[in-house]
Amino acid sequence: MLILQKWEPVVSDSFPSRISFWVQVHGIPLHYWTDGTINAIGAVLGPIESREVNKARLRVQINGLRPLIMCMDLELPSKKIVEIVLEYEHLEKHCFFCKSLSHEDGDCPARPLDRTNPGDKRRLDISRQNTLESIEEGRRRQAERKFTRNNEGNTHSGAR
Repeated sequence: MLILQKWEPVVSDSFPSRISFWVQVHGIPLHYWTDGTINAIGAVLGPIESREVNKARLRVQINGLRPLIMCMDLELPSKKIVEIVLEYEHLEKHCFFCKSLSHEDGDCPARPLDRTNPGDKRRLDISRQNTLESIEEGRRRQAERKFTRNNEGNTHSGAR
């Protein structure tokens, strides 16, 4: 995501910070997949552009200047509280530590100074796992294209 705007000493309220994301919601009991439930979740995230209730999926405008909400507690009509997990579709690089879109994990000002804890076996959230898989898949495709180009060059040079 790239936004160009004339520099101002303070980020104004009119700064274009809204980013549309499709968000897949995980953890809602199936019999509560209703317009009301999806609307309640969307209201917390930002303005809803579209929704697919039967897939527990909605398109919302996220404020890109604020940290992403990755999970939340949802109170059901039965008064039971369940934790739901939000998966932002096509979410690429972002800070996995503070969930900000404005920097990456290694540059996080909120992260403790000891960033080299090999014993840190934190569970990967869905968005982090998908982002890492997407980056790895891109690297694999790039390596395959490079291999194919190199082999095509070898084939052509041997045919002379």
